[in-house]
Amino acid sequence: MKRRKHTSEPINPKYFHQKSEDQHTEQGKQKLNYIVVHKPSQLIKTVVTSSKVPTPDIVHSFHAASSIVLDRYYKLANKARRTGVLVNVGDLAAISPSFLESLADSNRRQR
Repeated sequence: MKRRKHTSEPINPKYFHQKSEDQHTEQGKQKLNYIVVHKPSQLIKTVVTSSKVPTPDIVHSFHAASSIVLDRYYKLANKARRTGVLVNVGDLAAISPSFLESLADSNRRQR
């Protein structure tokens, strides 16, 4: 059996050392999915995954999303992409009661 030639560049061992340290410090922290909402337009821009709660700013808000909410969002996003638009927060809230509750909780915290 012939071995294939390895054509990629060698990887710096420091990278692996740093990576393993990062894994140890984040071990035990669960990563959550957050839906990013553009506040002025009320459109969902994207979904991010983070072990820390993202810091909202004047223009964006972040809402924790379960896998069920994400499945529903991705179905809406696929339909919306066909027409070249983004998903509206109201559309997702209409089919996902837990996302609607998340929106209501964030509005209560802001007041």
